[in-house]
This record gives sequence, structure tokens and C-alpha cells, in this order.
Amino acid sequence: MAISGENKKLLEQIEKHGTQSRGNTLLKKHLKGERLTQRQAILSKCADCTGYHADGRYDCEMPDCPLYPYMPYKGKKAPIVDM
Repeated sequence: MAISGENKKLLEQIEKHGTQSRGNTLLKKHLKGERLTQRQAILSKCADCTGYHADGRYDCEMPDCPLYPYMPYKGKKAPIVDM
């Protein structure tokens, strides 16, 4: 299956700016036209929504999102990093 021009651009953005997270891996799989399970699709959308930086281990704190009820880490805060 050929990858559309728009999907190629998104794949390049993920490679350039994204983290090596499971969500990003699944998002790339989706953009290449591969099938995802429902759970994989949720993780993929979370990575897309957070600008390719979601690792899925912390609460995104977006309760208005229709997928938020399925997030496994609701209530888990990211560690505070001193600069």
C-alpha cells in the first residue's frame, strides 16, 4: 500500500520531533496503513494529540477527551524536574 503525501510528512515529523514511545510506534504503523487493535489506536491517538511526546505513563490531564476514560494512568503525575 502506498503512503499518501500527508502521511509521509507526518511520519517525517514524528521521526524528527517524536520520542521513542509505544504510542509513536503505533502511530507510525497506522500512517503506513497497517491495522491496529482498539487499544493500539487509543495509544496512537494519544501520541498524536500530545505532539508525539506521549509515552503513556502519565496522566495527560485532558478529561474532556473522549478517549480519556480508557487512559490507564489517570491520576499519575509526571515527576517534577528541577532545572
